[in-house]
Amino acid sequence: AVPELSELAIYFLNLVTLARAERNPTVKNEMREKGYGADVPLGFLCYPISQSADILFCKADIVPVGPDQAPMIEQCNEIAHTFNRLYG
Repeated sequence: AVPELSELAIYFLNLVTLARAERNPTVKNEMREKGYGADVPLGFLCYPISQSADILFCKADIVPVGPDQAPMIEQCNEIAHTFNRLYG
């Protein structure tokens, strides 16, 4: 219901390389579990980046996640640092 979230996610997608998106251990594990191999849907790799937009648009400083989501929080921090370095 908030179109700006999608817009922010698209900006963030331009800050993350494919190699970085594939390096997320949680994503790698889920890819293996689902048997994607090289045929992984792009939306699957983009989901953690979209989650970053969900977190950062409201300047959240507490995000309740389980240990398996720690790599997503790390990637979210990387996106925030890159965005701030590039755009202030």
